[in-house]
Amino acid sequence: MHHAIAIFHAAIAAVQPQRIIPQYIQWRNGLFINNKPVPLKGRLFLAAAGKAAAAMALETERVIGPHLTAGLAITKHEHGLPLQYCRLIEAGHPLPDEHSVEAAEALQSMLQNLQQEDVVICLLSGGASALVTDLPDNMDLHQLRDISDQLIKSGADIQEINTIRKHLSRIKGGGLAHIVYPARLYVIVLSDVVGDRLDVIASGPAAPDTSTLADAQHIAQQYGLLQLPLHETPKPGDPIFTNVEHLLAGSNDLALQAAQQKRKPWAIMPISSPPRLPEVQKR
Repeated sequence: MHHAIAIFHAAIAAVQPQRIIPQYIQWRNGLFINNKPVPLKGRLFLAAAGKAAAAMALETERVIGPHLTAGLAITKHEHGLPLQYCRLIEAGHPLPDEHSVEAAEALQSMLQNLQQEDVVICLLSGGASALVTDLPDNMDLHQLRDISDQLIKSGADIQEINTIRKHLSRIKGGGLAHIVYPARLYVIVLSDVVGDRLDVIASGPAAPDTSTLADAQHIAQQYGLLQLPLHETPKPGDPIFTNVEHLLAGSNDLALQAAQQKRKPWAIMPISSPPRLPEVQKR
C-alpha cells in the first residue's frame, strides 16, 4: 500500500506550482521565460486565473515580484494565499458569482492600454472559465449562472460547455489576447483537460478559437438554450496572436509519467516458466 501512496504523491508533486514555475520563469539580471531572455523595455504584469492561481502566483512572486508593475490572482473561494505583489480575488466555482464578475472587470482594467514594449505573464489552471466571468450584452449574472448550471447538469462535455462560454465572453475564446495586444503575452498553462487543447483549457482566453459561432449555436439548440447573445471569436491567423506564446507546463500526461517513473523500482517482473525438473526414472 505504501508503494501505491508514494506513486500517487510523485504524480501530484510533478505538477505542483513550486516545481513548475521555477522551470519556466527566472530572473537572472533580467527576465527569462522557458530559459529564453525576454527584453523588458516596458512594464511587467502578472495575471493568474484558476483553482491553482494563488499557488502559481505565489511562486512567481518569489521569482519576479519586485519587478512587477501590477498583478492579479483569481482563484476559487478558500483557495487564496498571502500574496505580496498581486491583488487576490476569490470567486465562485463551478458557477460564477459576483466576485467572478468583479475579477473580469479587474483583469480588463489592469491590462487596458498596454504598449508594444509591455510584457504580460498569464498563469492559467483549471476552473478559470467560471472564476473570470464578464457579462454578455443584455444578460445579468443570474441568467448566466442559469445557463452554466443547465450545461453542467445536461451532460455536455467540457468542450461543449467552453464553446458556449467562449461565444458569450469578451475575455474567453481569444479575447484576452485582443485585450493585451500589442504587448507580449506569455501564457503558462497547468492543464486538467484531456488532450490539452489550448483553446479548451480555461476556455482559451489567449488562444485562437477553433470553434465557430455556428458550433456554439448548434450546441445551444441541442441543449435547449435559446436566444443567447452569442458572437464570433478570433480565429487562427488573427494578428492579435502574433505576440502570444503558450507553454504547457503541467498536464495529466506529465503526472502519469512521474507516476510511471516512481513505479519502476517496484514494478512486478514478468513471471517466467519454472525450470523443468528431471524426470525420475522408475525402477
